[in-house]
Parts: sequence; structure tokens; C-alpha cells
Amino acid sequence: MGMNDASPGALLPYIETYYGINYTTVSTLFLVPVAGNVVAALTNNWIHYTLGQRGVAVLGPLCRLIAYIPVALHPPFPALPCVMLFTGFGNGIQDSGYNAWIGNMHRANELLGFLHGAYGLGGTIGPLIASAMVTEGKLNWHTFYYIMIGLAVVELVVGAAAFWGATGQVYRQRVRYDEARDRATTRMALKKPITWIVAGFLLGYVATEVSLGGWIVTFMLRVRHARPFLAGLTVTLFWLGLTLGRVVLGFVTERTGEKRAIMVYLVLSIGLELLYWLVPNFVASVIFVMLLGFFLGPLFPAAMVAATKLLPADHHVSAIGFAAAVGGGGAAVGPFAVGAIAQKTVG
Repeated sequence: MGMNDASPGALLPYIETYYGINYTTVSTLFLVPVAGNVVAALTNNWIHYTLGQRGVAVLGPLCRLIAYIPVALHPPFPALPCVMLFTGFGNGIQDSGYNAWIGNMHRANELLGFLHGAYGLGGTIGPLIASAMVTEGKLNWHTFYYIMIGLAVVELVVGAAAFWGATGQVYRQRVRYDEARDRATTRMALKKPITWIVAGFLLGYVATEVSLGGWIVTFMLRVRHARPFLAGLTVTLFWLGLTLGRVVLGFVTERTGEKRAIMVYLVLSIGLELLYWLVPNFVASVIFVMLLGFFLGPLFPAAMVAATKLLPADHHVSAIGFAAAVGGGGAAVGPFAVGAIAQKTVG
């Protein structure tokens, strides 16, 4: 999932050039997958009750595989956002499913830190591999998706094996399934103010994270005038900072509490974002953006832990699925808005 979300940012300038399109048009690669996230939010509870965690583990990589195969064949550009709908759905069901599952465990902050750290690790190596293939290997941008196809197949096999016994029946027994109660679960979860608060928080957080990850390479190339490989390395360092922040600061969050930790991380992130924007120096920009990733990273898992502590257990999948879907909207609207504003600025 991390490689899926982070790699398009490193490839964006080359996709623009390949298809001869502008910032606004290429930004639809971020905008369209939100529909898949919405469908995931509406069906996540049903998938868990019907197919269990095994269904989540299989459907996620299967949907990404359905998207990667056409992308690797580099069809006309309008087809790309359409097939990316499947990545939005696959990511949506896994995002909420795994967060709700681990969020219920003992020492959830640390465990979610490792989970999201693994996501960040994918976000770190994905852009690095993509940039190296295009800038140093002189390969076309779409060649990278053959690697993604292979990884999706591995994830599908490993996920199915790991969760084979986690069927819908097992899940229903664990949450004391009641059919009438199931039909009302999503409606009841949406009546909880905490569901909407977390959803709004994730909307802003994911919009910021994905906008940065998606446009850092373009910014470093065209504003900081960096070499193509160094521009790609910058986004890798952003995701590396995010990975380290989720792992290291997860232990800090566990000891200080989610509320206090989130406030401190937010203030530091805002300050570093301003420094990254306003200090016109390449080396300083690299340092600031890595530190920005470090303090942004733990915000998502901290919000997940807070939600699981404040909601009843049988509301976790519905509420977190809804919040993750709204966050997915941020992943679409944020980068698209940045692209549209940039296009208007450059004319």
C-alpha cells in the first residue's frame, strides 16, 4: 500500500511528459480513486461479516493487481484514472480493516506504529526505485508497474495464507453477531460525534500527506531546480522520515497520551512546512521535508488508537471504515487542488 500511494508522486513529471498533459489533468490520478474508497466504506462491514479478514486480505491485493496490469501496458491516459478506482477500493478495505484489528490489541500505539511504519517503508523505497528506473536506468515510467504486479501477487498469496482461517463466521462469533444489530451498526456509528471528528481530522491529514508526497518531486525540479534523481531522492527521504516517525514516536505517544502528542506533532509539522516552503535552499528543503515527514507520520495511527478507545468494539470497522474513506477523499482532493492551483499559477 505504501509503494502504491507514494510512487505516483515520483513518476508524475514523467507521466505528464509521456502523455503531453498539464498539472490539472495528471492530478485526476489522485482524484478518481476516492470513488473506490467510498465504495469500500459502504461495504467494509458487510465484507467483514461475510468474508472475514480473509476476504480483506485477498480483495485488497487482488484489486490492486486488476489496476496494475493495465497501467503497465500504458493505455491512453483517460484509462489510467478509471483503473485506479480499484486501488482506491482495495486500499480502503485494508486500511480500515487492519487499523481496527490492531487498534484493539494491547499496546496499540506501538503496534500501529509498526504497521504504519511498514506502510511508510513502502512509501520510502517505492519512489526511490521508480526514480532510479526512470532517471538512471532510462526506462519508461510504466515499467515500474511490472514490479508492482509482482509484489501484488506475493501479497495476495501471503495474505491469503496468513488469514485463511479468519472467515466471516469466525469474525461474527468474535463480535457476537446479531443480524438486526448488524444492519444498524453503520447508522449507529455515524451518530457518534467521534466518528465525524476523526473523519475530519483524517481528511486534513491525508490531504496534506499525499499532496506533499505527490508533488515534492515536481516542486524540487521546477522551483528548487534539483537534478531529477535528487528530486526523487527528496520524496524518498520524506517517506523515510514518516516511517521513522511512526515507529519511534509511537512509543512516545503511548506514554504521553494521544491528545497531547497530536497537538505537539501538529505544531511542529506546521512550522516545518512553512520552513520548507519559505527557505529557498535545496539542502535546507531536504532536511525540513524529512523532519516534516517524521512529525506527520504518527498522527494517523494516534487518531486510530483514539477512535478505538472511544468507540464500542462492534462499531470499530464501520466507524474507522467511514473515517478512512473520508481520509481517502483528502488523498484525492488535496493533490488535485494543488495541481489545479499550480496550473493556474503557471498559466
